[in-house]
Amino acid sequence: MAKEAGPVPLNVLDHWIAIGVPVTSFGGIGVSLILWYTGILSEAGQFVWGSVISSFLLAILAYRLPRLDIVALLAPAYAIIILVVPMEFTPTLLLQVVFAVSMTILLARLLIRFRIPGKDAGAMIMKDFLNSYIERIRPHYCDIGAETAHEVASAFLSFKFGLYPNATHDAKNALALLGPGTDHAPLKTALALIGERASRLENSDFSPITETLFSPADHEDLALDLSAEDIDDEPSLALDNALILLYAVSLMASDEDQQALNEHQRFIVQLLGTYRNLLDI
Repeated sequence: MAKEAGPVPLNVLDHWIAIGVPVTSFGGIGVSLILWYTGILSEAGQFVWGSVISSFLLAILAYRLPRLDIVALLAPAYAIIILVVPMEFTPTLLLQVVFAVSMTILLARLLIRFRIPGKDAGAMIMKDFLNSYIERIRPHYCDIGAETAHEVASAFLSFKFGLYPNATHDAKNALALLGPGTDHAPLKTALALIGERASRLENSDFSPITETLFSPADHEDLALDLSAEDIDDEPSLALDNALILLYAVSLMASDEDQQALNEHQRFIVQLLGTYRNLLDI
């Protein structure tokens, strides 16, 4: 069973940027004290550049995370207005301490709330994944004829609508048009699997299909090629792969079914999304 999407792990660069936010803000306070103590500055709060750099690091990190945090993105503007733009008062050490604490709180908020992709962002990522998958397998199915592609599309759409007798019939027709031999073997397996599943569902038989599964050689054409330790339910995974493959082949080869297939893209994207963590994307 696929895992629910969780927080996106930080890469090495993002880790260093996150560490840099409190280091530069509080470190800047230390530098300011040293400059004041040595007599270079007349007041301890005059060196503000640690806080300014901290605000820019926070904004950069906010931009790189899956969801945008407007407050963190505007942090540099706050820093420049409060600390840099000439005003009636000079920035004090206390003001810098308050600003550094604020940057640290905003960083914690950013890492807790904005590392989890929003639904729209996750859907776009999986839509891109689907498009890349279709382009990857396109050379393997560019010779599929319009009639065959239409039968494949009909099998997919009938199964999706719960028209199981039609799905069984359409899958058999597509297999007959594909002919014998090993050409398009993954597609043939997918059609056989969908046809058999539809036949069982027509008779209220919900038992999983274990007789028809993809071979190791078929995996090159599958969207969900998971490692053995990540597979909890192989028959369900095979069914999902079959649906995705039928959809992809239909979309690339059956012009007359484009509108109907486009209306079901969301279903395929959601199906792929349930495996997002296992796919490491």
